[in-house]
Formats: sequence, C-alpha cells, structure tokens
Amino acid sequence: MKTLLLFLIALASLPAADLRVLSDLQGGHIRHRSVVGKLTEKEFEDIVSELLGPKEITLGTVVAYGSLDDHLLAGPRGFDHCSYAHWLSMIGAGRGRQPCPEVREASKIGSAIVVRSSGHDCQRGTKLLRSALSPLDFAVEGTRGEILDMSFSRPMGEANEHRIRPELYVQTNGTVTVALAKALLSHIRDLTSVGEISVELRADPWFITECGFPTLYPFGDNRPIPTVEEFARTKYASCGSFEFGHGSVQCFEGHSRP
Repeated sequence: MKTLLLFLIALASLPAADLRVLSDLQGGHIRHRSVVGKLTEKEFEDIVSELLGPKEITLGTVVAYGSLDDHLLAGPRGFDHCSYAHWLSMIGAGRGRQPCPEVREASKIGSAIVVRSSGHDCQRGTKLLRSALSPLDFAVEGTRGEILDMSFSRPMGEANEHRIRPELYVQTNGTVTVALAKALLSHIRDLTSVGEISVELRADPWFITECGFPTLYPFGDNRPIPTVEEFARTKYASCGSFEFGHGSVQCFEGHSRP
C-alpha cells in the first residue's frame, strides 16, 4: 500500500502532457499496458495495433487515461482489500473533481478488438476493430451478457516474470450461478488458449469489493448507487482455473459482503 501511494504521489508531479506507463505486462498469449497522458484517436489505435495486433496475442487490454485523476477513478484500485465504505468515499472524492473520467480502452479476446472511450462530458463511444461484433458480448448456454472489464496481475518473483493472471468482470442478464460462470470460463479459455484465468459474475455492474475493477465504471449508464443493504442482497459467482492445480477449476457463489 505504501509503495503504491508513493508511486502515485510521484506520478502526480509529472507534466500532464507527457505519456507515462503505469503498467506493462506480457506473457504467453496475454498483453496489457496502461498509460496516463493525452493521445489522439489515431495515436491510440497505432499503439493498440502494435501491442494487441499480433496473432499470438489472444487476450489483453490497452488503456489510456487522460490524467492521474482519471486513472484513480476509472482504473483498478490496486489494494489488497476493498470494502463498500472505502469505495463510496473514493466515488465521492472522484466525482467532486470530474463527473466522468476521460479514458480510452482497447480490449482483445480471441482475434477481435473493440475500443471504448469516455470523456469528461460523459459522452461515450465504441469502435470495432477486426470484427463485426464486440468480443465483450457473449452468449453461453442460452444466456447473454457482457464482459465489463478485465484486470491483470503477476505473482511476485523472477520465476513468475511471464506468468500473468487475468480476471474478467462479467455482467449477465440471466441468473447468477456457478454453472454459468464455469461455462463462461471454459468459453474464454477455448477462445484465448489462456489456461490460468478467473471470471467474476454478477447481474449488475457493481463489482464494489473487487479491487481490480474500476472505482467508477466509465462505459456504463449512471445508475443510482446501491445502499450497503442493497449491495449485501446481491449475488455473485466466481470461477477460476489455476496453474498450480494443473488447470483445475475452483468455483464459489454467495451474497456480496460489504
């Protein structure tokens, strides 16, 4: 936590016009990079083409935040534990500076790439690259849904330099069950050939206690914020495959804990 805070303080002192890399991960079929700085649409798409374009890359994101404030609001929180109370305080502080974050995000699943954008004026856009359909939309076992976001982490140590673990945050219009989360996990693994991966499933966009999910999801409608009681009544399901378990899948389901 202390290291993260020192890093953010140092980053805040950098000229806003400069492009600065926040995270840069590559391993197997995965590529991820996030930056802070101003990029034109063409500049951003050139970076996307370079990083996500290769055929061997089947899962990844490229994200550009307009400023550090935008990153703090629309980026992963980077903590070990995220509670409802802490999330609510961050939402209040962030919205006091900007009603909506400025961010461009490209996501690749399989061979398809989609670029989404959000501005300070709360105007949002979507552009498909190399595909007629967004790779974030899915239909599994007769149930439809959307992958809202992805986060990427790497275990500590030199031996894990190229071992990257993606986590997908998925909203379904169906019933939240372990069976659906497991089917979606299998679907994504088949599309990407990525063996170590997790899926977090909800029927709403409030991944409040998931530290890898943005504080404020930048590409959705501005729904009323749920109360702590309302959030506690919501259900989630989670499935993950793990390298140390030789590809074994572990799943859980329950109600949210504020």
